[in-house]
Amino acid sequence: ISLAGDAFDSSIMEHDISPHLGSHITFKLPMGRNIMSMPKHLLHKLYSPAHIAFLGRHECKEILDLISRFSIDNEQEAKLSQLITLVEEHQGYYLFAKIEEEKRILSSKAETEFQFIFPGIYIRQVLNQKKYEKNSKGLVEKIVTTLDETLRQAGLNYNDIEIVCLTGGTAKIPAIQEALTIRFGKEKMSEFKNFHSIINGLGYFAQKTL
Repeated sequence: ISLAGDAFDSSIMEHDISPHLGSHITFKLPMGRNIMSMPKHLLHKLYSPAHIAFLGRHECKEILDLISRFSIDNEQEAKLSQLITLVEEHQGYYLFAKIEEEKRILSSKAETEFQFIFPGIYIRQVLNQKKYEKNSKGLVEKIVTTLDETLRQAGLNYNDIEIVCLTGGTAKIPAIQEALTIRFGKEKMSEFKNFHSIINGLGYFAQKTL
């Protein structure tokens, strides 16, 4: 299943960081009656490490400028201006790099303070491990449900597995480790180059395909 670190980064962005970037903004167009919120297709890009850069495209920037111009709340307008700066100054990658850094800390600490400071951008937010686990619960459930189904299709029981090799940063998430421990037992679990194995594997694959 193609769920890993980026999906968990997106969860932190959606629930903790994006409100500092105007994700909750409301606006009303001239002569219009309806109060509108940030379009879903823009939120999808904002939440994604792979797609946030697309907010810099002309059509997206036009919509952001329109929302800012007709914002109902001055405080939310100021937050949206941080997003516009983030996009114009190509800081999306660095913001998500900081999110990933703090996510790793949450694997072993109950809280950590997220800070991202850049001219025109000031984000400070306490990240809580329990809240993070609650917001990413659905992702964990998809991963372990897929694991359960894999064993079922293979005709294997948990007791048939001798070694569980944990690799990649996502394997360090406490909720995932707990789910695996319940199924296989702590004594079978072995960590292997959590933050290097993916790069090593990609390098090996690249060499084979040249």
